[in-house]
Amino acid sequence: MKSLSLIFPFVSFASAWVQFSPTTRASSRHLSSVTPWVYDALQFRTRDYHEDHVTHEPVQLPKLTKPPNDTPNKKKSGANLHMIEGLCKSQLLLLCATTAIALLGTQGNLLQAVTWSDARTDPFLTQVLAGILAALPMIAISHAIENSSRRDAHYVNFSTTNMAITLFGRRHTPSQPRKVTTSTASVIAMSLGLVLVTSIAEEVVFRGYVPTLIHHYSHSLPIALIGQGVLFGLGHAHPHSRPEENRFVVGLQTANGLLHGIVCAATGSLIPCIVSHCLYDWHVLASTWHHVNNQMDWTEEMTAERNDEAAIFADRLSEETRIFLQRFYYAFDSQHAKSLSLSDVQRAIAYAFSQDKSTPDTSTVASVFAELSNADGRLTFSSFVQLLFTLRSQMKRQPV
Repeated sequence: MKSLSLIFPFVSFASAWVQFSPTTRASSRHLSSVTPWVYDALQFRTRDYHEDHVTHEPVQLPKLTKPPNDTPNKKKSGANLHMIEGLCKSQLLLLCATTAIALLGTQGNLLQAVTWSDARTDPFLTQVLAGILAALPMIAISHAIENSSRRDAHYVNFSTTNMAITLFGRRHTPSQPRKVTTSTASVIAMSLGLVLVTSIAEEVVFRGYVPTLIHHYSHSLPIALIGQGVLFGLGHAHPHSRPEENRFVVGLQTANGLLHGIVCAATGSLIPCIVSHCLYDWHVLASTWHHVNNQMDWTEEMTAERNDEAAIFADRLSEETRIFLQRFYYAFDSQHAKSLSLSDVQRAIAYAFSQDKSTPDTSTVASVFAELSNADGRLTFSSFVQLLFTLRSQMKRQPV
């Protein structure tokens, strides 16, 4: 293990920059170099709710690297195949590099490099079942995060949303034909292939090589278990994410790593971990893409309808600004009720100020919401616009 011990710390650190883990990546900002759009007419900075690639349209698809020939009536895929391919290659590169070092450190005995538990290996079907069961609590946690009122959870949700739509684009809908779309079947297949590569690479490295190395020096199973979990969590931090977002993701992924580490130690195999990781990532990617497209369809439908409240601002805001505000409003109408709850507004404000150095805290948002909400405890479009300008004005008056 001498050669392995000399080089592996560097590889473990480098792995933090070659990660994907779609469900839990701290930010999808590393997937795009597009600068967030500053909406000057409103004097507040925001990115589009669904996509980093924003100009003046809240719904704009990533450009295809190699677009197919323009054939009449032929649909183009909205999936970013170049990005998906790059993510797969980076994971395979990580796996190949660490495996090569592991082979050198163990004189060709690769099994020794992934064995840190004395547990007896269960039959294959039992291992698969264990992986399915291990995925259930993480999927439940992901749903809790989606519905959470925490500001840091909002940032994580935005990143996951941006990632899903950036990777796979808009959904094909016969009733709303578009030139560039992606079928649901294609997304299911592509996301499965992506998470398979990711799950195998990360589980072999973090539940195989890393704890084996730690156990070799510490001779302690608990230390190996905790160590691999902490390294796995730190590997999901991103330098361009907000501090609170990184703290949330690192904590979540550390718990994820500990869970998978326990499963690996208990079963003596990486198969349950790979199955669990794959199902978890696959569920989050596919379900997020489906949910985001539903919300985008709703936003487009409502924006196209006549809105008497929006007409109130005709003499004060440009048509472009009013359309943007309507799209932004309906993008956060999670219940499709044509009005926003406090939870919807908290998410909208977190997004609207996500690129600002200072953001209105949740109590301030709740206070303004209480003043402007109707008898049902919800905000109409005009009240939401008033809330946005009120909070922006308050933030401007705060000392820098």
